[in-house]
Amino acid sequence: MTSFTTPAHSVNISDRDYFQAALAGRTGISAVIVARGGLKTKTIVLAVPVAFDDGTRGVLSGALKIDKVDQELRGVVPAASIELRVVDRNGQEFIGPGGEEENAPDVHARSEVVEGLAGRANALVAKDLQGRDALVAFAPAPVAGWVVILSEPAAAAFAVPNELGRTAGVLTLVGLVIALAIGWYFSGRLARSYMDIET
Repeated sequence: MTSFTTPAHSVNISDRDYFQAALAGRTGISAVIVARGGLKTKTIVLAVPVAFDDGTRGVLSGALKIDKVDQELRGVVPAASIELRVVDRNGQEFIGPGGEEENAPDVHARSEVVEGLAGRANALVAKDLQGRDALVAFAPAPVAGWVVILSEPAAAAFAVPNELGRTAGVLTLVGLVIALAIGWYFSGRLARSYMDIET
């Protein structure tokens, strides 16, 4: 290994999963490295396979801060009531409310994390990290080995459908009243026409 800050052959990363993935011909991405305290940086290591002119193979790797990824992902969340969380393959939340804390919550056993890391995407009503009922949607990001999770309190998530249900109920009642009024009107006219015929 060679770098700008480390002498050649002084660091061995051959046991790292991202390095092994690159040797196998795939892009490798490390688990997220979160430096807390005064630094508060989030970094991943990317590794890609390279083929040299003489036919030998190698790995090109580098560390990238993911602050921009954090900002971009937060920028596409459509409402302030929706909480975005991203968890790496080790169950470590690195984007979201727990991603900035010194003692980030342990989320690796939560059902959305377990299912997402298993490659499944789903939406369900479950308790969020604050213990509230929430609509939780999750999907895996398989190349990186991450799970992207969106959650919104159930009251806010179902506010529009509940309002639509109430509106539909009111409109149904209004339609029923109008239908009864029309029926009453025409039955009255029909009754009067029979009375006119009889007289």
